[in-house]
Amino acid sequence: MAALEAACPADPLCSAIDGDGGRHAVWAVTDPATLARVSEIFTGKALYIADGHHRYTTALQLRKLMRERHGAVAPESPYNHVMMYLCGMEDPGLSVLPTHRLALVPAVLSADQLAEMLRANFQLDEISGGSREVLIGEVLARMNEEGGKGTLFGFYHPGEDRCFMLTLKKSELPQEFVVAHPDALRDLDVVVLSDLLLERILGLDHHRCEEEGLIDYFSDPDEGLDVAVKMVTERPAMTPAYFLMNPTLVSQVKAVADSDLVMPHKSTFFYPKILTGLLMNKMIADERVG
Repeated sequence: MAALEAACPADPLCSAIDGDGGRHAVWAVTDPATLARVSEIFTGKALYIADGHHRYTTALQLRKLMRERHGAVAPESPYNHVMMYLCGMEDPGLSVLPTHRLALVPAVLSADQLAEMLRANFQLDEISGGSREVLIGEVLARMNEEGGKGTLFGFYHPGEDRCFMLTLKKSELPQEFVVAHPDALRDLDVVVLSDLLLERILGLDHHRCEEEGLIDYFSDPDEGLDVAVKMVTERPAMTPAYFLMNPTLVSQVKAVADSDLVMPHKSTFFYPKILTGLLMNKMIADERVG
């Protein structure tokens, strides 16, 4: 916000360049009036934990432990506070990147067989002509063009080098799927993929995928493609199915949280990310947080 930027000193406390070439810098704002103004602005406001919920849960567990040991924890105790990095949802620099899925189906299935299994719930449009990299690039481009118009994702069968764009037929959703998923979750591509396509159609529920190592996640579509192609020869008794995802919208993340629900596993990858360990909060028992 403008008040914080105006109170920043000329030089940062520290700065660093990460492995991707991104620059991270930290400024200390110590002006009491500015800090009081910021505190006032956030009073009564809701904060959405987009990343780092495990760290927040750990902070709550530490506070609980200190309460059990000492009987009470003062409001200004360091055990009642946790460091956070805040970013406005409307910030143009905030991006949500997709996480693509590579599933191993424990059967040898052709692209046509898989397509037939999916056809009741999805419209399939095959993309052809070009190398596998061209196919993946084309389906991602089409998904980007159609983004926001419905639930859709790409499907690549590396064994036959065939690629499809899948669009959900909302009118054909199984009633049990509709009943089991509130509107905010039912609109998420990742929920449709994991709970409808993988679990209900292919029989791969989340527990089985985790226990048997049947699913892997990739933020880089090319890396996922390379692994999918390798699986054809390395796991000949299985069918690798590579699913390409659109990014989850920030508005969808908000809608899920506002409905008191939790985002599915690996559904968001917020970028840019601040470096872990850039700042450390040393816990001093008798310290008082102003």
